Amino acid sequence: MLRAAVLSAVLEFGVHQTKDHSAGRHLVQKLTASLMAVGLLLLAACGTADELEPGRVTSFEGIAGTIYERQGSGGEFFFYFFEDGTWHGSSNRDLVVDRPSEIKVARFEGTTAFVTEIKGPATDCPDARYEFHLLENLNLQYLALEDTCAKRAIALNVSVWAPVP
Repeated sequence: MLRAAVLSAVLEFGVHQTKDHSAGRHLVQKLTASLMAVGLLLLAACGTADELEPGRVTSFEGIAGTIYERQGSGGEFFFYFFEDGTWHGSSNRDLVVDRPSEIKVARFEGTTAFVTEIKGPATDCPDARYEFHLLENLNLQYLALEDTCAKRAIALNVSVWAPVP
């Protein structure tokens, strides 16, 4: 919504100013071009804030390409998310993308994620059902709806993960 308002204001200003046929038309056009460029930069900047909104996650699209680090107890551990629902895990941030110790896949149905462990300590466990919540501070929280695997549930349920800059 903010993007549309900025774009509308920038374009409206540019149209009104370029219709000016006075002696200072060249100066006005330069000023208009500069203001339009600034407006477009603002538009680009506010585009990313609109994509991530707090609430229940329905896909990894908005968080794909982001490394998250576990907060609180349990030791240092990182997850990296892909748009296709896959996420990698590792205790080493430098290995989480290309050489993870864990690989999980989530298949979303609405806000419910059906989680399958492909590689890691819970590969012998049945699939689980989780919800992922993006919190106000853009941290990610996992909530188990059903997970009979103690190894996975201990690591994931109610855990909070912060994006790593």
